[in-house]
Amino acid sequence: MAPDQHSVVPVSFHALRTVDPNRFDASAKAWAGLHDRFRDQMTNYRTEVLEPVDGESWQGAAADSARRRLHQTYGKMGPTLTYLDSVCLLLEQSAAGTAAAKARCQQGIDLATAAGIPLDADGKPLLQDGLVYDISWDRPMVTTAMQAANIIYQARHIASYVDKAVSDRLNDATKFDSGPWMQDAQKDHQDVVELSRKLAGKIQEIAVDEPPHHDTASQPYAVASPGTSDYELWTELSTGGVAYFSAHGWLNTVGLLRHWLDNSGRSYWVDPATMLDEIPGFKREVTTMVSDAGHGRPGEEVFAFDSGWRNIAATEGDWYWSFHDFRYRLTGITNGRMGTEYTVGVLKPYVFGDSAGLHRVPIHRPVVGGEIDQRDIQHLHTTGLAQNFVAQGIAHFPA
Repeated sequence: MAPDQHSVVPVSFHALRTVDPNRFDASAKAWAGLHDRFRDQMTNYRTEVLEPVDGESWQGAAADSARRRLHQTYGKMGPTLTYLDSVCLLLEQSAAGTAAAKARCQQGIDLATAAGIPLDADGKPLLQDGLVYDISWDRPMVTTAMQAANIIYQARHIASYVDKAVSDRLNDATKFDSGPWMQDAQKDHQDVVELSRKLAGKIQEIAVDEPPHHDTASQPYAVASPGTSDYELWTELSTGGVAYFSAHGWLNTVGLLRHWLDNSGRSYWVDPATMLDEIPGFKREVTTMVSDAGHGRPGEEVFAFDSGWRNIAATEGDWYWSFHDFRYRLTGITNGRMGTEYTVGVLKPYVFGDSAGLHRVPIHRPVVGGEIDQRDIQHLHTTGLAQNFVAQGIAHFPA
């Protein structure tokens, strides 16, 4: 699957999907057959050649030279058999590791497919306005998309680890014509056994399905009748509020507020790439994590990483009024020296009023003065004049 034996390029999504682990398994069985036949030949050589010659009464320099040469040949058979055993073991581990990685990759694909989330040619989940709609409050689409992305990155990591480790050891396990291969046979075999142990551990490391991400609880919707003050507040927000934010150029704030007032409850799609450009603290935090990931792990050239869902806040301007605080997740795969692929997901329940022990301060009325209690704004949702929703988005960044 790798371009060459020295490659540190992560195994691609396409390569992992199309590789056939059964081919490794078939090769392992073929080498096992060769190993068994060679072992039988060794037995025959010992019983039908060495033992009869050693038992002969033939004496003299010629006899000694013949016996010495025959024993030298037999001595080379042992290391050769050991190397054949090493190759069998490596191919078996390659089959098992590749099959496990491919199965994990398929889990990610199935998870996305079941949620109606398409994947691009590189296995990256796509969330686009007009392409995917959902009104699930407890399971926003982006949480599933990020889980699928993380699973596929994990699968590529395992496949890359298997690919690099096995190809390197195969070079050592087939060095019959160069170097001190006879003396190295046992040591090389021990290295292969240790690698097999590590590969088995890597397969066990593949994460189980994560639990759903829990966030702000939903608020009762349209369970009360609106009054005059509710209609007046709705009009104030849709005219004066929108006009004020528009005058400041805070177009994200305008879009989110209008979406809430439009009362659809549908997801609102944001672009994490734009947010990274416009929120310095967010950019700094993600850049640091990507840089730290690129430093690598001891003994590994390709590995996956995942931040889990984290909270961060915008402190001023458009995104302060749009989101203030929001959740994000970073997951990806890196080979350190050559580049990093990563995915950023963003999640924000758009609500007003107190929730989960969180008190939201009143909103100052610009120009006319005074304050609006957020519980009054929340009441528009309660009476069905507006509706809470989840703002979410996902962005992928190339190596």
